[in-house]
Amino acid sequence: MLIVGQKVHPKSFRLITTQKHLSSWYSSKNNYSKLLEEDYFIRTKIEKLFENFLSISSIKISRASSPISSKDYTNVTIISLFPREKDISKKSVSYLENVLKSSQKIKNKYLSLIKSNLKAFAKIFLIRLLKQFKKLLQLKDSKPVFFKFHFIKNQFSDSMLIAKFIGNLIEKRVPYRRILNIVFKKSLLTNNKGIKIQIAGRLNGTDIARTEWKRQGKISLHTLKSNIDYAQYSQKSIYGIFGIKVWILK
Repeated sequence: MLIVGQKVHPKSFRLITTQKHLSSWYSSKNNYSKLLEEDYFIRTKIEKLFENFLSISSIKISRASSPISSKDYTNVTIISLFPREKDISKKSVSYLENVLKSSQKIKNKYLSLIKSNLKAFAKIFLIRLLKQFKKLLQLKDSKPVFFKFHFIKNQFSDSMLIAKFIGNLIEKRVPYRRILNIVFKKSLLTNNKGIKIQIAGRLNGTDIARTEWKRQGKISLHTLKSNIDYAQYSQKSIYGIFGIKVWILK
């Protein structure tokens, strides 16, 4: 009997040494499925809520009981890339016009903030979106939820942000070889020891799908002590679904 393709997820393989779980909490058998469902609900809703404004890398969820009261509380940390000035100004204006049902005075106030101080507006805008989501969560569950943002300065130092960057360019029908060259040039400016990228699908619009990969530097996947940042992402396009995998040795 021939057994091939026995692969292990790089993050689960290193949970003892360099990696940690994205959800950290303990529960009894009765509440476990409920909390697991709640984690999935929080992650999917946050990604949908901020998909036009933030490029999210990961969402960390931790639960603990308060020392003052007997109630449990949930901490949600959103790790993402801070939006560019051009992107947030365009998207926020369209959001204010179409989605936000408010008076003209409030709209004018936000539009003046965009022109004068974009960073201040971005913070106010993100807090406003979070408040809406917090109300939705509190209706579902009475437990208090605390949110925290952690912004990454360089998107080419994170595997998920690189995968999303590649996905956006594939959707715009940029040739995959050009995309790989851009990513490898940008990754040279970071402290990464090595990077490996794999793209699968109808590359450059060919009839038959294939898999292409490229590596730069050192990627030691068999060493437990090596800090491997791995991401898997799928992107829809005119030519179908593309699968993108990124490995980074830090």
